[in-house]
Amino acid sequence: MEQIHDTVRARLRQAKSDNNNIHHEELFSSDATLGSPMLRPIRGQNLMTKIPPIHPALETPQRALFRRVMNPQVKASATDFMEQTMGQLDELQQRMKSETEAARKELARVNLPHSLTAHTGVSNNISGKNRPTGIPEELWKRVELLQSKGGLHQVTVQLWQLKDTAQSCRNSLEDIQKQLEEDLEMDRLFRSSPQGSSFDGHSAEQVQKTVRRNVDSFRELLDNAQRGDTHLFKILDELESDPKYKLLTFQRSQLEQLVERQSQGSGAGGSSSEGQSRPEAAELSRLLVDLSNNFKEREKLLQRLRSDVKCYDIRSQLATCTSPEEYPAAVRDAVMSFESRIMSIESFIGEQTPLMNRIMEANRIFVVHTSKRDRLSNQSGPDLSNCAVLLEESLDTVERVQKHWRDGREFYDKVTPKLEQLQQQVGDISVRLTVQRCEHEDRTRTNQGRHQQVIDDGLMAAGMRGQAGGGSGNPSENPGVVSVSHFASPTIRVDDEKVASLVSMDFDPEKVVAALEKYDNNLEQALNELLTS
Repeated sequence: MEQIHDTVRARLRQAKSDNNNIHHEELFSSDATLGSPMLRPIRGQNLMTKIPPIHPALETPQRALFRRVMNPQVKASATDFMEQTMGQLDELQQRMKSETEAARKELARVNLPHSLTAHTGVSNNISGKNRPTGIPEELWKRVELLQSKGGLHQVTVQLWQLKDTAQSCRNSLEDIQKQLEEDLEMDRLFRSSPQGSSFDGHSAEQVQKTVRRNVDSFRELLDNAQRGDTHLFKILDELESDPKYKLLTFQRSQLEQLVERQSQGSGAGGSSSEGQSRPEAAELSRLLVDLSNNFKEREKLLQRLRSDVKCYDIRSQLATCTSPEEYPAAVRDAVMSFESRIMSIESFIGEQTPLMNRIMEANRIFVVHTSKRDRLSNQSGPDLSNCAVLLEESLDTVERVQKHWRDGREFYDKVTPKLEQLQQQVGDISVRLTVQRCEHEDRTRTNQGRHQQVIDDGLMAAGMRGQAGGGSGNPSENPGVVSVSHFASPTIRVDDEKVASLVSMDFDPEKVVAALEKYDNNLEQALNELLTS
């Protein structure tokens, strides 16, 4: 489009130039006094003949007035064909993926193909082929990466830190459980005591229900983590005691020298055993290659089949159908045209199971012969006769330990702050329960003191009244009993508790004593007397 614009501008400039230089003719005015030339108007028809077509692209294309509309039945059948075919291919791809993953897990369980690769490198050294092969490059890169991150020492430190964190979490949970039990016991003892018999505060058992459910959840989590930690910490002891892990601290030159010395020391003695084990290794290697080719070939066939289905011209076949009944038959025929290729992929999938069985059997034989060779070449001190194999086993173990350590650290990083919050919550509950008990004790002591004071005041008032009624000036020997003469009838002894009870209701002590004397210590009648007076 920009090119068209440039062409238009160039043509316009050319037209202006031609108009100024070619198509204008000077004419003199009939009035000689003017003395200025006059220009004739531009003849437009001449200009139009001078300008050629600007660009072929500007020519209006000839298009059909109506496009051909697809038959709805054809469109629906084409969609049905794509859904059926792609659905089969998706199911086939999912099956291939699951079978491949199962095979890889089974191989990883027996440490294949790593053990075979390491054994092949060492075997070449011992037999003298491709000498000096030494440590495989990929294996050394893994060792170098581990050493760059702190090496075996850093892994050990990380495991010890994880162990301390795990123990700290379990100790925190035990402290929480212990605090809950102590609060429950204190609540029980206080309620059974005389001071707490009237205590109506919150029950510790009721308050602790939610907390105890959280404690049980944390205990289950820590118990599950402890089972994994036990295996991890067992490996920690091996890292510090097993000599094969010391290989991870060596430099490459040291490992190369170790392999070289071993190959020189066992060249003659190991040739016969290597001659026995190499065929088993070759057979195992061949089977692994066949399995890999199987994976690649079926994946390639599936991708090619998927591409062909997308490019398949189903509409041209559907266009020949003359009745609605012919469309489903055409779709079935189109789907069946790919059936043979789908069966070919399924045959590759079916070959995996017998091939895996042969690999497992070949690996068993290979391991037996390798173990026999190792026993024959075993010398005093640590068994480093197969340095590359030991090195790779150590690396695999350390890498698994690092992965578990990362998972454990992430777990305890989440659990630790939650345990701290739970511990703080339990502490707050314990404090609130203790404050409630202390407040109840204070209220009880205050009420008892007031009650005793009321009694003392009542007794004092009764004594004073008795002294006033006797007239002799001698106090009565028994407080609360009015002294009488030999000629007067004895008065009623007033009940001190009833006096205190009525005095606590803010009645006058003298009136209380008089009312009780009047009604022979009848509390109800005395109270009515006091209320009506």
